[in-house]
Formats: sequence, structure tokens, C-alpha cells
Amino acid sequence: MINNSYFTYRFAKDRRLDMGDRVIIYGMPNCGKCEAAKDKLKRFNIPFEEASYEKFVTVHDGWRNDGSIKVMAARNYYGETHVPLIRQNGTVFDYPSFMKHLKNNRLTPDRSKHATEVRV
Repeated sequence: MINNSYFTYRFAKDRRLDMGDRVIIYGMPNCGKCEAAKDKLKRFNIPFEEASYEKFVTVHDGWRNDGSIKVMAARNYYGETHVPLIRQNGTVFDYPSFMKHLKNNRLTPDRSKHATEVRV
């Protein structure tokens, strides 16, 4: 969790992934981990959107309203070169944390939450 006078955000909080949740991958061009994250989400039939990491980690008009502040906070939390960042309904994960989150929730490609094991 990050605390300061401007904001408090919790990252990678423990909660079930609802398949209706909005998932956004903040990545960069030619990023192997970004492509791996997209491939994993496609394999698990989890719909996602892609967004430019660079756009969201720079201050621009509307940065307070478009969610950039959460991505900037995550960049500071995880490290400047840690891409991709994956946002699920306001919670921002780094790639390993999100994959662990998927595994802990035992999601399978058929979207069943009652599977016994998933290899991620």
C-alpha cells in the first residue's frame, strides 16, 4: 500500500477476479513480458484492453481523471522499468502479481472458478 498526503492506493489486494471486471494492460512496444501477459489472458479467455504505458506515466491534461494517477503510483511502487502493469477495476498489479492472482483464484480457460488447479 502507498500512503502519502495525496493518495492511498492498495495494490494487488486479495479479492476474487470477476470475469466481468475491466482489465487493462499498460505496456510498451517490443516488450516480451507485455506480449506474454496478453497471451496468458487470451488463453484464459479474459477480455482486456491495451494502453500505452508511456502515455499514463507522464503528466498530461486530464491525468487526474483518466486513471493515470493510479498507474503513476504503481510505477513508483513497482519500479520505473517494471512493465507491464495490469489494472483490474482500479487495482494495479505487476505481471508476476497478476499471474499469481489468477492462479490463486483457480481460473481456467473455460472461466470456471471451481477448478482444482491451474498452471500459469
